[in-house]
Amino acid sequence: MPDFSQLNFPADVRTLPESELPNLAAYLRQEIIAAVSANGGHLASSLGAVELCIALHRVFDLRHDPVFFDVGHQAYAHKLLTGRAAAFRRLRQCDGCSGFPAPAESVYDPASAGHAGAAISLALGAAAALAADDRWAIAVVGDGSLTCGISFEALNNAREEGKRLLVILNDNQMAISPNVGGLARGLNRVISGRRYNRWRLALKRGMSSWKSYRHIHRFIRRLEDVVKGALLPPGVLFQELGIRYLGPVRGNDFDSLLPMLERIADLPSGPVLLHVITRKGCGYPPAEEWPSRYHGVAGFDPDSGLPDTTSATGFSGAFGAKMLELAAADERIEVVSAAMLRGTGLAEFARRFPRRCHDVGIAEEHAVIFSAGLAWGGRRPVCVLYATFLQRALDCIYTEVVLNHFPVLFIIDRAG
Repeated sequence: MPDFSQLNFPADVRTLPESELPNLAAYLRQEIIAAVSANGGHLASSLGAVELCIALHRVFDLRHDPVFFDVGHQAYAHKLLTGRAAAFRRLRQCDGCSGFPAPAESVYDPASAGHAGAAISLALGAAAALAADDRWAIAVVGDGSLTCGISFEALNNAREEGKRLLVILNDNQMAISPNVGGLARGLNRVISGRRYNRWRLALKRGMSSWKSYRHIHRFIRRLEDVVKGALLPPGVLFQELGIRYLGPVRGNDFDSLLPMLERIADLPSGPVLLHVITRKGCGYPPAEEWPSRYHGVAGFDPDSGLPDTTSATGFSGAFGAKMLELAAADERIEVVSAAMLRGTGLAEFARRFPRRCHDVGIAEEHAVIFSAGLAWGGRRPVCVLYATFLQRALDCIYTEVVLNHFPVLFIIDRAG
């Protein structure tokens, strides 16, 4: 493999021969696996987004056209491509890279990240501010983030404010755990929908002899967008909001991804949503096989994928075991999680008591108020959230739970 360590990132990404891009992707994956195996971090999501980060830097000038990563789990390759390789080897360590986008580190990080659902609003505000300068503002969001209400609040406003807004939906069919809810099912149907894929393949074959007729290609691309809107529920949803829906494209394939981004960059205006299909953990077999386990990891042996040490049972494990004991003794007990069943030790509870386990997706406010409704109905809900995400629902705790004297037990994981 060529040595890419001496490249001047990100400028050299735009001049690198296209045939070298897969090698660059393999190099970045090696760097990510080495840093995360030594220091811990978010592995599977960033491995799946390597080609996407390269393609963004190749097509756009991200100092000129800011990119906002939702949460930041997908941004490790972006960090490596923006001159932070030395600091990245000390990921999440003193004097090393933050595990999330950080404006203090680089001008290529326009905002810090930590909560799901914020990126589209940030990018939309930036697009409104930059409208007169004809600059794009880009939001990269995971499919799990679309279960967050803030994302929909931003999309609802995009028609009015998003003249140069590009939302890239990185669809790997998972957040930390497999996604739940109607929207997730709709997005997944896009990938396997027989009618659309059969129509698309026939169209592609029919076009193979017309390569020299660019105007015909443009017309057929527009026709494809129309047919896609008719056949695919997610396309209808976004287009009804006034957002041009493009895709889905294979996000780990440069031949699919680069032409689409180049086409978008040449569009006169937005808002545009590009639906990209990626594989979580791509390029590292253990993470591909167990993407939930390798979402956020401590140090591990990169050759075997096994943890370096066996740690004692922590809070989450002890809590999960206690919940199994309590639920067996009291049929009123139910648990509510916001896409954090595995992370909070509730995977076995979900298996043993599926009807009493509610994963509502990345929607903390809804999780709290849903728990209040369960309590009103005579159940004894246990609402389990990460501490940093609970901040988003503080008003709901006070208004819907405390003022109503509903018996909801809150378990706050990762409180520090």
